[in-house]
Amino acid sequence: MTTVKTHIQEFFRLKCAPDILAERVFPNAKEITESMGAFYAVWTYLADTFPLDDPYVNLYAVGDGCTPRTATLFAYRTAWQCYSIDPLLRPIRNNTFRLYCQPSSITDYKLSGYPDKAVIVCVHSHATMKDTLNIIQARSRAMVAIPCCVPYNSPIPCISYEDAGIWSEKRTVKIWKQI
Repeated sequence: MTTVKTHIQEFFRLKCAPDILAERVFPNAKEITESMGAFYAVWTYLADTFPLDDPYVNLYAVGDGCTPRTATLFAYRTAWQCYSIDPLLRPIRNNTFRLYCQPSSITDYKLSGYPDKAVIVCVHSHATMKDTLNIIQARSRAMVAIPCCVPYNSPIPCISYEDAGIWSEKRTVKIWKQI
């Protein structure tokens, strides 16, 4: 699928990498590879349904961490409206257009209306799949999960693979193209 260095090498090739690093949202290279692994999954498996240049797609990074890591990466690399949701999210000086930080758990998150298109990304999120799907609803919705200690399972079949480009022992990627 990918080589061990692919995600980190790809990140540093991005024209936006210096701007993302200036935002100081990534504490280390491991976190970069996790967010890049999520982006790779979306780009590879979901971009036909959720085009990266479609400004009407909403991205929800659930359990994004104390900084809006994955949502920032998507805000720079897509035309999407990107929401970072995590109860530990610290206020940051947000220089990223189309990035919205929500310091809240998913169960306390208030979705203002239902978007037509939503992509949910859960990178090592501690929110449950059930809670996340109950809150984030849309006419067309997909999910990418890279689970750690909270399992992400559904009776709906998913694409699942190990991504060696993610520098973590928890590198299983699960993709639901429609959920």
